[in-house]
Amino acid sequence: MHCATCGNPLNEDSKFCGKCGASVLAEHASASTVEAATLPPQKDYTATAKQTGRQFYRFALQALQEPFRASQRVDGLQRTNGLIALLLLAFLMPFFSYLAARNAARGLWAFGESVPDVFFGVLVLQPFLYQLLFLAVFIAVNLGVGKWMRVEITYMSVLAKYGSLVILPVTGLLAANLFMLLSMNTVGAFFFFVSIALYVTASTALLFSIHSGGEAKGLDVFYGVVMTNVAMAVFFLIVMMSMIDRMIGELGELSRWLM
Repeated sequence: MHCATCGNPLNEDSKFCGKCGASVLAEHASASTVEAATLPPQKDYTATAKQTGRQFYRFALQALQEPFRASQRVDGLQRTNGLIALLLLAFLMPFFSYLAARNAARGLWAFGESVPDVFFGVLVLQPFLYQLLFLAVFIAVNLGVGKWMRVEITYMSVLAKYGSLVILPVTGLLAANLFMLLSMNTVGAFFFFVSIALYVTASTALLFSIHSGGEAKGLDVFYGVVMTNVAMAVFFLIVMMSMIDRMIGELGELSRWLM
């Protein structure tokens, strides 16, 4: 060990330099302070996750109490909550199909063997990605129509509004999947179809929520709804039908494997 001031060799237990009299302890403290300052700050991911969960819970509770009014109040600052809601929607819809197919397969198989892994990928993972793409395009279309309606809005604010509106169908899908996990297929199917109806209603209500902040001289909301439906129908025919054809082909191979 050497003195940082004059370079004189020091013993390990030295408190002062014998040559220049500098304090060795002060130098060590200063060096430790500089080292600590250069270290990257440690993030508490657990606390962040808990805070995000609490915020989403409040977001979902408000959306359940007043679905349309809550969607009118949210803006781009609620984009994280809206994104979580849309991710849940995109996952729970195909996951219900997987559970339904798994329950049907267990009824056919004598010993209740598990469904092959490829089955999960076909019915959940691939549709999940397609559903995310569909939702992203749907939000973009509504953003464009909102601009024609003279509404000052951003992509993130549309995402937050849509996330608020789909909380109700997401809740229904959670119930549907829970009943399917309990092998209560009839009750699960009932909640699923109710959730799909709520999802369609929420998708239509999004444009009305956007229009509530627009000017009267902008595009009429009726034409906005028509334009949105036409655009999404074209997108569905181009992209979604290819997904369905692929799923049918892979499910056909799976059915032949089961037989």
